[in-house]
Amino acid sequence: MRRALVTGGSSPIGQAICLRLAAENLHVLVHTHKSVGRAQDLVAQIKAGGGSAEVWCCDLANGSATGQALEPVLMAGGRR
Repeated sequence: MRRALVTGGSSPIGQAICLRLAAENLHVLVHTHKSVGRAQDLVAQIKAGGGSAEVWCCDLANGSATGQALEPVLMAGGRR
């Protein structure tokens, strides 16, 4: 399954992008830094509609933290 990481995925515009990508059968990683609840709600909405998604939380302004958060995403590769 193809994947898409949507930075700012919990914002209103990001949510629309996530929903569109999920409708196109991509596994969506919904990025958030502070709005974890909104991201979780969106993931639940995508899954309820038969899509595949997960929350991906990190502060993109912190390069080392972002790198650490990306490691498992990159290791998973195309597997989902």
